Amino acid sequence: GVEIRSGSVFVTAAEVTQTTVEIEGKHADEVVVEQEEGAVWVETPKARGLGSDREWAIDLRISTPAHGDVTVQSGSAPVAVKGSVQTARVKTGSGDVQLDEVAAEALVDTGSGQIVVGRCAGDTRLRTGSGGVEAAGLRGEAMIATGSGHASVGELAGNLGYKAGSGHLRVGRMHGDLKARTGSGRLDIGRICGGEIDVRTGSGDVTVHVPLGTPVWTDIVSGRPVESSLPSAGEPAPGQDFVKLNARTGSGVVRLRADEMSRTEQIV
Repeated sequence: GVEIRSGSVFVTAAEVTQTTVEIEGKHADEVVVEQEEGAVWVETPKARGLGSDREWAIDLRISTPAHGDVTVQSGSAPVAVKGSVQTARVKTGSGDVQLDEVAAEALVDTGSGQIVVGRCAGDTRLRTGSGGVEAAGLRGEAMIATGSGHASVGELAGNLGYKAGSGHLRVGRMHGDLKARTGSGRLDIGRICGGEIDVRTGSGDVTVHVPLGTPVWTDIVSGRPVESSLPSAGEPAPGQDFVKLNARTGSGVVRLRADEMSRTEQIV
């Protein structure tokens, strides 16, 4: 685990047998490194006197065995975790956070930092006040919350809850359930192969692309006419994927678009 105010934290999870810590900064000799029951804890000194954050900044370069657990608490220091870890728990005031691959649990909470994650296979909670969120792939149960930042998910193969004040959400393709609540943000689904979308937005548009031949059930309330280019697909056959869209928007437009991809293609 790491506790740091300013500077930077760079963690590399690799095929090594022990954890090593490289420390740089004017007050590097005051950094406390402890090891207990296989865990390594790093605590940087707290600022004293009138010195600036940069005066007390510490840069940490940590190499640790892959598939372990990483915990970081930071003030303004950016945090990057390269490689595959089992769990990642990161909290920052204004520092950006970057994670490569998390197998079990990813918890990230930042006041104004940007969050960028690769693939998260387990439970995922990503929250930022004014920063944006970008995720390559999410599985399991996921939650994204932003104040005014936008969010994008490349692939969703699970369930996602999304809350934002004015942020937009873009999902490249999905097979699962999405529950989205935003004040004025847009929702754009590049491709949904099966699952349910439940969205509420005050003034944002909702655009959903569905593969040809996939049955769609809709329950839409909007102040403007629904725009749809989907042909009728009838009732789903036994075992066939289908899409449910429950949408409520005040002044936004709901658009349903046909996607040319075969409905049998699955997210892997």
